[in-house]
Amino acid sequence: MKDIPIEVLWYGKNELLPKSTVLKAGKLELTYESGIIRNIKLGDHEVVRMIYVSVRDHNWATVIPTIRNEQIEEKEGGFTISYQSLFNQDDIQIDFKVRISGTDENTIVFDIEGEALSDFQTNRTGFCLLHPIKECIGKTGEVVSPDGKIESFFFQS
Repeated sequence: MKDIPIEVLWYGKNELLPKSTVLKAGKLELTYESGIIRNIKLGDHEVVRMIYVSVRDHNWATVIPTIRNEQIEEKEGGFTISYQSLFNQDDIQIDFKVRISGTDENTIVFDIEGEALSDFQTNRTGFCLLHPIKECIGKTGEVVSPDGKIESFFFQS
């Protein structure tokens, strides 16, 4: 075991981990790494586990994107991140332009615009948001659509 790199033992592959950047949007704190927002917290309470752009092929296999033109700008009480996320595997070719902004008003906006560059079968393509189990189970939430419609839901165990 002495000759096995620590990255392999801890993460299963002999590659450096992506650079992590801790950012703030008002009272919210989060970690950004290579196209993914992780662990949005308000104090000690996790609000969102992860937000990311995802493509799954027709067998539910994950297509790993190439992140290009990544820019991170921090400002007083907020931030702006922009990048392109190109998914290119077998017959799947899709390009997303992503902009993530956080404001001093405790707001985070994750905006994606995608363009399919080929025809392909997919089981999931788009925006994914994962909730933390401990903080959400047994509680209600709301989703606000772009047209302002509000839908309530319940986190069941």
